[in-house]
Amino acid sequence: GCGFIDYTAVWNAEVQRVNGRIVREKMLTPQVYAVKFDRFSVQWDRAFNSSHYLFDIRAYDIELSKGRDGAGAEDGVRCSQEWYNYAQLRVGRDEVVDRIMITDLESETMYCVRLRAVGLKKGLSEYSDEVTVVTGKEPENEWEVIGVRRLKEVHRGRGDASDVLSSPHIHPDVETLGGGKGTNGDRSFNTPNEKVGFTPSPRMGGTLLEFGGNFESQGGDVRHDIFLFGGMTEGEKCDDAGSTDTLSLGDEDSGVATAQCRKEAGVNNDLWWLEASTGVWRNVQENDSSVGIGGSRPVGREGHSASKMGDGTIVIFGGKTLAQGDTAGTGKNIFLGDMWELSRGRVRDEVLTYTGGSNPYGPSLPYALKEGNEEYFVVNASIAENTLGSGNELEGELCVEDISVEVSITHSCSKSLEIGLFGPGPYTGDKNFSPENRGSRAGLFGLHPAGVDCAKSVNLVDTVFDDAGMEGGVWGEYAEAPWTGSHKALESLREKFVGMKVNGEWTLEVYDSDVDGTGGTLDEFKIHFKVKPCAEKFSWTEISSRSCRQTYTSGGSGSSLVYEGCAGSNSAVRAGSSSSSAGPIPRYRHSAVAMGDILYVMGGEGGGQLSDMWRYDKTSDDWLELNANVQTPSWYGRQLSLTPYGLLGFGGKVRDAEWGYEGRIWHYNIGTGVWNILGKTEQETGGSVGVKAMEWRATGLDKNIPYPEVSEDAPPPHRLSSVVGIGFDRADLAGEGNRRVIFGQNAEPMVVLFGGDMGLTRAKYNNDLRALRLRNLAEERNDERYEEEWEELCGFRLESGGTADAFWTATCGAGGGIGSANECQVREVLIRAWCLKEYQTVGNLL
Repeated sequence: GCGFIDYTAVWNAEVQRVNGRIVREKMLTPQVYAVKFDRFSVQWDRAFNSSHYLFDIRAYDIELSKGRDGAGAEDGVRCSQEWYNYAQLRVGRDEVVDRIMITDLESETMYCVRLRAVGLKKGLSEYSDEVTVVTGKEPENEWEVIGVRRLKEVHRGRGDASDVLSSPHIHPDVETLGGGKGTNGDRSFNTPNEKVGFTPSPRMGGTLLEFGGNFESQGGDVRHDIFLFGGMTEGEKCDDAGSTDTLSLGDEDSGVATAQCRKEAGVNNDLWWLEASTGVWRNVQENDSSVGIGGSRPVGREGHSASKMGDGTIVIFGGKTLAQGDTAGTGKNIFLGDMWELSRGRVRDEVLTYTGGSNPYGPSLPYALKEGNEEYFVVNASIAENTLGSGNELEGELCVEDISVEVSITHSCSKSLEIGLFGPGPYTGDKNFSPENRGSRAGLFGLHPAGVDCAKSVNLVDTVFDDAGMEGGVWGEYAEAPWTGSHKALESLREKFVGMKVNGEWTLEVYDSDVDGTGGTLDEFKIHFKVKPCAEKFSWTEISSRSCRQTYTSGGSGSSLVYEGCAGSNSAVRAGSSSSSAGPIPRYRHSAVAMGDILYVMGGEGGGQLSDMWRYDKTSDDWLELNANVQTPSWYGRQLSLTPYGLLGFGGKVRDAEWGYEGRIWHYNIGTGVWNILGKTEQETGGSVGVKAMEWRATGLDKNIPYPEVSEDAPPPHRLSSVVGIGFDRADLAGEGNRRVIFGQNAEPMVVLFGGDMGLTRAKYNNDLRALRLRNLAEERNDERYEEEWEELCGFRLESGGTADAFWTATCGAGGGIGSANECQVREVLIRAWCLKEYQTVGNLL
């Protein structure tokens, strides 16, 4: 009952054998794609020829060799004959295997790849042709100097303000942001304000924070918006901001009295907005030196902390200010203990549902559509303004940020329908210019191609028209009803309505063009909006109503600390009470770590070095002092950024050193607690070495000290710069719109650095803007390692009700306190924030 078939009879060819295996047919040349510095992918066509149907493939051999030394494209690339089997991919019955990723390769190296099929009964195909590939250069952590752009502020991109834009044409308040008219199109300051420079002045001790980039959970903006607040500054050159600098009149030798004009020098309370996608600075609030402590906004300060809270607001705490008129810091040092909330109008979701049943808004639903008629269904939007943060200020008039329309229609031949949406009138200062309703129409549905008959066009069921919907829409060539889900409208809804005021009448138009007795009903009509304030608005609110807002020293070493509003002693604010009247002693250059609505304030200086730690609950406005001993950092003025890849330390000054400014980047592994010097790649780190000052070569000091620069664009040694990390969420980077662009390039993880004290005699502060692109540290190959580290460190710590969680609550949580049996450790606070993925600038710890 058994038999066999001769291979030669089947293939009608002479059998070739290699080491006893039958060799048949040459595979088609594979294709190489997704070439990285350490890996590439290979794909092949399984149907290499007609014998595929007779050759029962059970595996593929993938073989590699390195390119021959000296081989070049001009001679034709040659592969060495030292082939080795990289992998054998086994194939199950009816299984499709046609690609592989080849990993663990050397960077900037030529490789050759070939493959063959292994069949049943030890049959082998011939090797495919060899394919060569050169791996790329290993990604490097690299500094980049960011060139900022000047801002011309006008509404809706209609050009610079001019005399034409005035009554009776269109009111300038509509056309220009701020309402003024400028006279100089080449000016270097923001229109229409002639007082403010187009970039922040050189400074140290300010804070950078992303405000708007990660607030989707609170309905927030999705752009990478960075904000700079405060700092100690040398001010602006007056001729950069519209005033006169007499230095241009001559010099002392010519007999002309000269002086370089500076304005707004000293501590600052200005607020700057950097839109990272475009690299444009905006001055949101000018410096106001007349503001005093307890005023309507924070007094100018440096060395404060700025933390992003879980409710989408920014909390500013502490800092140091100067007496009014003291621009050089030679008078008394005033340490601050006040706390301020900065809030911003944010994007939020709103749904407008048609109900009908009243005139003029239309009939109730479901409504029988009249054939041959254009019918209109009106819904009035009256969306209330929210308050900004904890204060009472309203966010202002609301405009459309995004829009989609949801419709349900029962109709036996909906291809006869044409549907459109009218919005309120255009944004104009003259109500006579255009009506308030039906100001602009966007086509939603219609224009079906020939060949779509009624049998294929029955009903619209919860159909959503959205610019992000299915390409081709419901009228596509192969579309079939019942239509449901998300589809592109006939015309772009965003182009028609984004930027328009949302409140007013929105009208759905439905036209049944065929009078054929089919008929139908409108069952549902909704508009889904994302709305935001038409004009950006920012609001300051003083929170944590404390009696102890400031302390000061009279200046000079050994001067005594004087308390104002603190009952004359330290005890008024260090009683260990959790009441809102208690809280930490005023301080500056402290550290702060935010987790949701909890803020930890640690250490700093306030007439002496402080070692305490406080926990602030923003929801209940309660302070709680914890049992802790915060060590004095070895670096003075260093800034630490908590990232998914550990802590990164920027700048600083070695205490008690004659110069000792640091220019290297230090990397702290959260899990191991080890510091390393970060280089271009992980292999170039300096290891755990002793801390030694890196003198900048330009100072003329010791130039023989090794200086492992990340790149030539690295900042010089400095202290008290402002830093912020952005672009850490890979899912966020894969999104749409401005999230995908940072400083004109594809978004990627980076740390942005601004300003700082260079330690030089003249021009000691700077206002350079730089970005450290973490292309090596954040390379995707490291994701698995970081995930393993996260599981090891965080899994048991975040287990609700577990031993570690209970210990956290008893030491650093709500159950802790000054009398707790165990201390709250600084490292545990950092680990907890890292585990919760609360990436932020934490000041100067460790």
